[in-house]
Amino acid sequence: MLAEALRESSGSDTGSEGPARPLKRHGGRRGRSGEHEAASDKRAKIEPANDSVIEVSDRSSVSPQPPQTEAASAEAISVDSDEDEYSEFDEDFEDVDLSGTAPDLDCASLSEEITVSISRPTKQTRKQNVVSADERLFRKTLHMLYLFAMVAHGVVRNAWCSSPEVLRVLRGQVPGKLLAEVDAYHEQQQRPDVTSAAKSRRLLDLLRHLMQYWYRSWTVETRHRGLYRKTWEEIAKLWEQPAVQGENVTKAQFVRRMQQRRGSRDLAAQGFVALLRALDINCRLVFSLQPPDFTNLAVLAPSTASGGSSKEASPAPKSSPRRRKAASQHERLLSALRVNRPVYTNFRPEAQDDVQYPVFWCEVWDSASKRFTSVDPIVQRYIENVGTRSRFEWPNNTTYVLAYDRLGGVRDVTRRYSVHFNAKTRKKRITRDPRGQDWYDKLLRGANSWRRLASNKIDQYEQVEFEQRSLKEGMPNSIQDFANHPVYVLEEQLKANEVLKPKISCGTVRKKTKAGKAGELVPVYRRSSVVTVRSAKAWFLRGRVLKIGEQPLKVREQRKQRPDDDDDDDVRLYGEHQTEKYVPPPVVDGKIPRNSYGNIDLYQPWMLPEGTAHVPEKQAEKAAKLLEIDYVPAAVGFEFGSGSRGRGASVSVRIAGVVVLAEHKEAVEAVCEYLREEEEEAARRRREAAALRVWAMVLAKLRISKRLDREHGLVEDSGEDAPSESEHESASEDGPDTAGGFVPEADSGGFLPQDTVAPPTSDSGAGSDSNSADYSDSEGYEFEYSD
Repeated sequence: MLAEALRESSGSDTGSEGPARPLKRHGGRRGRSGEHEAASDKRAKIEPANDSVIEVSDRSSVSPQPPQTEAASAEAISVDSDEDEYSEFDEDFEDVDLSGTAPDLDCASLSEEITVSISRPTKQTRKQNVVSADERLFRKTLHMLYLFAMVAHGVVRNAWCSSPEVLRVLRGQVPGKLLAEVDAYHEQQQRPDVTSAAKSRRLLDLLRHLMQYWYRSWTVETRHRGLYRKTWEEIAKLWEQPAVQGENVTKAQFVRRMQQRRGSRDLAAQGFVALLRALDINCRLVFSLQPPDFTNLAVLAPSTASGGSSKEASPAPKSSPRRRKAASQHERLLSALRVNRPVYTNFRPEAQDDVQYPVFWCEVWDSASKRFTSVDPIVQRYIENVGTRSRFEWPNNTTYVLAYDRLGGVRDVTRRYSVHFNAKTRKKRITRDPRGQDWYDKLLRGANSWRRLASNKIDQYEQVEFEQRSLKEGMPNSIQDFANHPVYVLEEQLKANEVLKPKISCGTVRKKTKAGKAGELVPVYRRSSVVTVRSAKAWFLRGRVLKIGEQPLKVREQRKQRPDDDDDDDVRLYGEHQTEKYVPPPVVDGKIPRNSYGNIDLYQPWMLPEGTAHVPEKQAEKAAKLLEIDYVPAAVGFEFGSGSRGRGASVSVRIAGVVVLAEHKEAVEAVCEYLREEEEEAARRRREAAALRVWAMVLAKLRISKRLDREHGLVEDSGEDAPSESEHESASEDGPDTAGGFVPEADSGGFLPQDTVAPPTSDSGAGSDSNSADYSDSEGYEFEYSD
């Protein structure tokens, strides 16, 4: 069609007055412009429906003329993909005879340049708001490394708080009045006639006085900010610019800071723990780890310019919206009288730091009430017996809270300071999956000292408290928080193999619509009512069979592997309470029972028939054949592989040894041991033969190299590219006509003459015997070479 269009256009240039024959295209539609091509530059544009442009240009060199505008010299043909419009142009189609010979074309008219350019629109990629899989793995790994480092940091600081140097320094600086109060407290704790409430009250008063003493004596250095939770934007900027040096303290510096009573608020909290231990009060150092949130999968914002200020490069975390209530005039007067401070009527609150929560604080064991009392001596200056909600939780990041005791024990106490632990906090911890839980347990077990590996009575009391707090937590307030909740579950969030039995609701939750209006009520069930159901085949693989007359708890549609699969469309699922242990059939007349495939099902240990034994050796079947005894291959499971040609997954049975009668077990094992030794010996012989073949090849190469050296002379190797002394001498004596460093001879081609090398010995004499001896080795290998 292109050739026909070019021929017609060339005919119009010769002076044809008639209208040019219009271009025709199958399934196309002509445009409205029907003007002739009057210039030498004739161009046709084809615009497909997908905005692709194909340009065909015909540039003739016969009669060059000035180019015209594109509108006047182009015929637009648009191709539409709609099938209903093709019928409008059926009358334009022509029958083309393809059986005839090709028409004669003028070569001059075809000697023209044809340019076809196709431009396709680029697809606009969707902006991803979630990080890639590699970034997820990086964030999770960094989260775990941070936990490892911070747990070790807490172990070191806890050991420093119990060091004798620190305890001796702090006890020597305590005023005598406080020491007398401490002695009175210890004396009261030993008296049986004092009630538990009085003992607890006395402990709270003592802690308040010690907290006030420590707060007055300690100077907080604001230049050291302490630990805080960093965002991923801040962490990303650490790769571009060095981090600001924090408060790096050695043990000697730690002791000096305790003497000077000067440092960050983290050091102040640690010093308060050391003070209580110096006064023989049972307390623990509590460390709220501030790890980056690995569940945050948002893409990082573009980094700031390198020329920006350091303040913009490392922004401080957002300040807490929670503000402490300003103290009244009466409270300020009472506080000034208690701590012996001067009274200021024009009192103004001090400038608070942007972070309003502690990272380190203290827990004191109250032996009277059998519970811990939390004390924050610096940031909030607050003593709390934690109830339903703790002041240490919000806005504090209490994802991981660890407590270190004086004996080196480490215990996770996050449950005490997190109200919605099961609904929210648990999902942001590495322990939300079983593998992460195992890793975290190993980390804490490794951080414990050998004296605290076993739990004591205090740990048992604390465990009871945590269980009670889990029961008092209540239901989540949103539908999303019910996902994988350990206590409550919604029916719509059950898995395909889970049902509710019994289906008794323990409460309801109301859905929220997008408009903020109240939605329908959804019943809530307990996780303990969830029953895992399986098919009869799945239970048989676990060594259980269905009871007689049991009805399925759930019916699920069968997923067919192949379209021609004739299995039932429904799969009936049963619970474990509807099954019983499989009892294998007995052995009759020395014949071991087997299934229809000639094997015995041995998926669980109790599926072995009585009076038989399982020999899981690889050589067991061969040994049983040699002994000519009755045996059955043991099917212990199945292996699933990828299918081919759309046939679905391939399933093959996994055989592990054989099942024989119990009296034949020892004989089969003895033969198996003999066969195993034979296989090992055969493998050793194969390795030796392979090694001998390799050595034979090496010796053959050495003999060939020796023969070549004897027949053609030795090749000198200087070790470097520098020429040897003989080469220098030959180059200096022969001059430039030495043919590239070789000695030129008459008919030698640049090599040494033949008479300079001894010809090989070919006669049968003494020399031939010596050569034949050289070509034989001690292993009996003979090698023959032809010259």
